[in-house]
Amino acid sequence: MRRALGALIPGVGMVVGTPRAHVFGGFHVGFAPPRVTSWVDSSGKNLDLAPERSSQYELGARVAPRKWLKGEATGFLSNFENQIIPSTRAGGTTVDLVNAGRTRHLGMEAAASIGLARMLGWGFDLDLGARYTFVNAVFAEGPFVDKYLPYSPVHTVAATIDVEHPGGAGGVGARLAWTMVGSQFADELNTVPVNVTGRVGEIKARHLLGATARYRHAPSGLTGFVSAKNLLNQIYVGSRRPDGIFSAGFRQVNVGLRWEYR
Repeated sequence: MRRALGALIPGVGMVVGTPRAHVFGGFHVGFAPPRVTSWVDSSGKNLDLAPERSSQYELGARVAPRKWLKGEATGFLSNFENQIIPSTRAGGTTVDLVNAGRTRHLGMEAAASIGLARMLGWGFDLDLGARYTFVNAVFAEGPFVDKYLPYSPVHTVAATIDVEHPGGAGGVGARLAWTMVGSQFADELNTVPVNVTGRVGEIKARHLLGATARYRHAPSGLTGFVSAKNLLNQIYVGSRRPDGIFSAGFRQVNVGLRWEYR
């Protein structure tokens, strides 16, 4: 069956201030029809998915009082008339996409970075960065009103340390990154206890540490690096549906060589 969809998706944004200090805001309408591969389930049944329609607002500010210091903060609100989410209700053995109806995403994001070495006049770069995101993503109508959407952590925090030391023929650098993803739920009822199948229950917060070391040889344009994800090998529950607990977070080490030709 062929179905035609059309929508007007206006948007407007504004920035007021200077490059070093300004405020910005915006509004736009969101529209996203379901993908062709999402219209039917594994048995070929039509899921009758409606397009996602939303209104998005944001207001924020950025400041850079010094070359080595900058920060920003943004508040946002997204109101969905209909949002498509995976159906994760307890008792089922499969996960299909469903129309969740009206949902609301209210949150803020803040970030700051400081060039510590530049501030102190050292002969190399040492940058510290931090970012925090808060999102209250809930159902706005229906039997799950005010419940959190599945797989929507409220808090996410990240911090990084970057160091770069230039040399005569290139430079060495390293990066250390820490990320915290807050707890979240696997079903619309926001069930906390884990059932015997492992498909339902709270997913605990996780802390991840990653590191990268690199060396760039300027004359040849070659950069060698080694990186490790989840350096501490802290295994965590990544998801629970449809087949039960899916573990993630295994340590992963990559070694590579990149060539940049100019």
